[in-house]
Amino acid sequence: MSERKKLPRIMICGTGSGCGKTAVVMALCSVLVRRNLDVKPYKCGPDYIDAMYHSRITKNSAANLDLYFCNKQELVSLMCSSAKNADIAVIEGVMGFYDGIGNTSQASSYEISEATQTPVILVVNPEGMARSVAALVRGYLSLEENHIAGVIFNGIKPGMYSFYKNITEKETGVEVFGYIPYIKDIELESRHLGLMTASEISDFDKKINILAETAAKTLDIEKIIRTAENIAELSYNMPDIPCGKKFTLAVAKDKAFCFYYSENLELFEKLGADIEYFSPLDDKELPCNADGIYLGGGYPEIYAEKLSSNRDMIDSLEYHIGKDMPVLAECGGFMYLLDEITDKSGRSFKTAGIISGKAFMTDKLCRFGYVDITADRNSFIAEKGSVIKGHEFHYSDSTANGDGFIIRRPNGKQWSGINVSDNIIAGYPHMYFYSNISFAEAFAEKCRNYSREKLCL
Repeated sequence: MSERKKLPRIMICGTGSGCGKTAVVMALCSVLVRRNLDVKPYKCGPDYIDAMYHSRITKNSAANLDLYFCNKQELVSLMCSSAKNADIAVIEGVMGFYDGIGNTSQASSYEISEATQTPVILVVNPEGMARSVAALVRGYLSLEENHIAGVIFNGIKPGMYSFYKNITEKETGVEVFGYIPYIKDIELESRHLGLMTASEISDFDKKINILAETAAKTLDIEKIIRTAENIAELSYNMPDIPCGKKFTLAVAKDKAFCFYYSENLELFEKLGADIEYFSPLDDKELPCNADGIYLGGGYPEIYAEKLSSNRDMIDSLEYHIGKDMPVLAECGGFMYLLDEITDKSGRSFKTAGIISGKAFMTDKLCRFGYVDITADRNSFIAEKGSVIKGHEFHYSDSTANGDGFIIRRPNGKQWSGINVSDNIIAGYPHMYFYSNISFAEAFAEKCRNYSREKLCL
């Protein structure tokens, strides 16, 4: 059934990676939350880490908006349905505003803003510029017809704000919504897969408080809210997802395993899953009523020593998976199921040993980017030839990447991957289940069948 929603929304985009859009989004979300607004955060593209920051600040799960994973109608439907009763949606862009796949704008922030009819605020770091900042902004305004409504400057000295504001508004006609000054105390550490995750930053709340207090003074929050409210109503139609018999899905969630698309977890819930989280780092066994296991990505290579030392959890996994409990393992979760993980320093640690092989770190990204994942043979999750979309992002590789699927990038490059057995789907790609719901339905049914068999024992 078609529905309509007028969702106040704003997209914060950048001139490129590193311009400070994540800091601006965190600042804006923090101020809005302090005004007692229910803020629903979104992240353009397949990134997990920025979304985790937004979730921590808003106390709402951040969803990904991605036009590689789904078409425009599906994207609008996912956005509107997940916003529920939110007062405002704040969307963080990806890379530069027009940057998409290859040399196109396919799946870019620009395309997503057009699909969702969302006003855009462009984050500009004008370091080393004077009047040229106007040329930069004018270029973004003129490349395509767009929804750019204004500019926020990042990393500038307070005394320079009126200088940049006057030049930009005079030369381009676009409004300036404020600025975020350079604040050394809020710098966030990075590593090989990007920023540190929110749960690993001990003074995260302190940093956010500083950012929020600053933004409340330097951003024109009222103007941003008015812009977010001056939007078109959206029509959408969510697919009918039948909820089958309930089952319990054990989902690994801790500092080592934290990369999940919230839409995937919510889809499993719609299919009947009661999700119970557990920690392979700290817990001694799987949830006692588990009917299936979902091991997501993360940083098992950082926590390999602690994972290896928790033999009780490894014994529990080995026992239940050996009894045919279904398991879906992506990237870091797949690495954990191998015999051992060798970290960046060359130290090796024994892991679950459920799949024969070794994972090891490299000094560069391996097979990075969007992928189409095609079943190369029948399995419990998909018939041969079935396709689902996904993404790979890892510095590790392994000696046992599997051969159950053909994995193909948009440029045509392809390879075999993903281990498939009677109850295991495990490999590097992260699957986006709304791109082919039948994969999630099949995994849910496998879990339900295991639950029925368990009751008969």
